Amino acid sequence: MKLFTLNIKDLEFSELERLAKKYPKRFFKAKSYLNPDDYYRSMGVYLLLEKAFGDFKENDIKLTPTGKPFMEGKDFFSYSHSGDYVVLCTSNISEVGIDIEKIESKRIRIDEKLFSKKEIEFINKNPIVNFFMIWTKKESLLKLTGEGLKTLTLLNIELLNDTFTYNNKSVFQTTELFDDHIVTISSYSDEVIK
Repeated sequence: MKLFTLNIKDLEFSELERLAKKYPKRFFKAKSYLNPDDYYRSMGVYLLLEKAFGDFKENDIKLTPTGKPFMEGKDFFSYSHSGDYVVLCTSNISEVGIDIEKIESKRIRIDEKLFSKKEIEFINKNPIVNFFMIWTKKESLLKLTGEGLKTLTLLNIELLNDTFTYNNKSVFQTTELFDDHIVTISSYSDEVIK
């Protein structure tokens, strides 16, 4: 597995200009965002994809029927962005899912439809960090499976352990905290997580 990170504060105007010319569809989507940081995060994804896979064309990125991106003949990948960071995870062994969240107390909402009683107990022990730990575990699992947030029933699965079974497949997760952000990677192979 390879992990690529980008702090959007490190993006230079010339790099954004180059990306906008090379990937016009992404540029037009990104410039529609009202928050400038959303623009930087959106364009930053393509910069990390270039770092991971070298030169590619916008049309090389395909979507599964559920909306999970992939490139034929390339490693599995998943990306996420939040706060100051864009992250990309690649693997030549197994599908992967990644999620990052900026840790902010104003964003915490504990919905009993989305968290089990045990998860809520765990969150209440250290609400700010533990909420985002469980949330990134859930989102990275959704990205791993390709089901995405449209499958809210998946969010009902209890994710207090780093290894569990989902749909008769073993799932392995690792979670890291850095620079006021938390990131979780999910994979069907423990080799990816090591």
